[in-house]
Amino acid sequence: MRGFSRVKAVIKKWRKDLCPKGEDRIWSQWLDLKNRERRDLVELLTSDCKDSFKVRALLLLLLPHKDLHPFRWDFDLSCSSWHSYHGLSAVKLEGSTRDLLERAAELVVVAMQDLSERRNAVREFREELWSLNSYLLQLMVLMPDKALQLLEYYQLNDTNSFSNMDDSSGYNPLLSLWWGDVPEEIKVAADTEMRAVILSEAAGETTPREDWEEALPCYWYHITIQLHRKEGLVYDAALLVSQIQFVLSLPGMKGRRLISNFHVSPLWNYLSGEQNKKLRHQFARFVLFENGEPFSIYDSNTHEAAVAIQTEFGTEDPEINQLVDRALRDYYEREAKQTETQAAQAIETEAVLSQMRAS
Repeated sequence: MRGFSRVKAVIKKWRKDLCPKGEDRIWSQWLDLKNRERRDLVELLTSDCKDSFKVRALLLLLLPHKDLHPFRWDFDLSCSSWHSYHGLSAVKLEGSTRDLLERAAELVVVAMQDLSERRNAVREFREELWSLNSYLLQLMVLMPDKALQLLEYYQLNDTNSFSNMDDSSGYNPLLSLWWGDVPEEIKVAADTEMRAVILSEAAGETTPREDWEEALPCYWYHITIQLHRKEGLVYDAALLVSQIQFVLSLPGMKGRRLISNFHVSPLWNYLSGEQNKKLRHQFARFVLFENGEPFSIYDSNTHEAAVAIQTEFGTEDPEINQLVDRALRDYYEREAKQTETQAAQAIETEAVLSQMRAS
């Protein structure tokens, strides 16, 4: 296997220091006991076997190509289930010793480094890249003291592009990290990294890999998807306030269809407090006058937002008061008409049903 100089160096060192050749016979005996599967390797990681055998299992599980494997393994590694989007869930490092986790981190990092230097890595190692990136997130959760170091190698954008009717690429690993059980400082650090990507695209210094992977819409979508979560935000509210402030400060925002009317009320609620009054006013004006989605009131959620905005800024900002007042009148008129229509339908329905009932 050409390339992978860092990975090969780690394998050579581990083979010499941790996996004595004298145990190859025992390893073969274990393989011959039955037709082995990947889950057997996973079970080895948390078993009472010697660490030398756990290291063998770790290498087989994490190495990005079968030609790199230094030990016998009879399973057909050419099938995509080895490193696959659906199969990865079976490989959990939780329960492994700290020493084994640190070795896993070392191996994953060097594999990511080697793959980053291969010209066709995304095409040749598509699923392996995805798996390695997912392992990095697992390791950040299991070793929070090492999380900041591991974040340096974690890819916030999907390792490859895809788009279908159900899902698409576009910084899904960032979403996984935010929703993961990593320290708050890691979520903030990832946010800072993402903002740099957004600013770079806004300045024309970089372009998205695909149209649907534009950083800002992906970023905002991943932020707002948590707003109606029963358990609350997946990170501290202070970060959300900072994110809103950052987005509103970006150049060229006028006319961009970014903030959904459905999200105005929960976002407004997180901007509470005297310290955020100036930001609330900026937010209200963007939603009402600059957002690409015209503001409208169509349910209790948007009605609540409109009333809150008018109550706070209707007096000091006549433009806000005028627009919200008009939107409220339209909403009340529609509600009255709907109530009237429903009442008429109820009368008409009762008239028909009364003729159908037995006397």
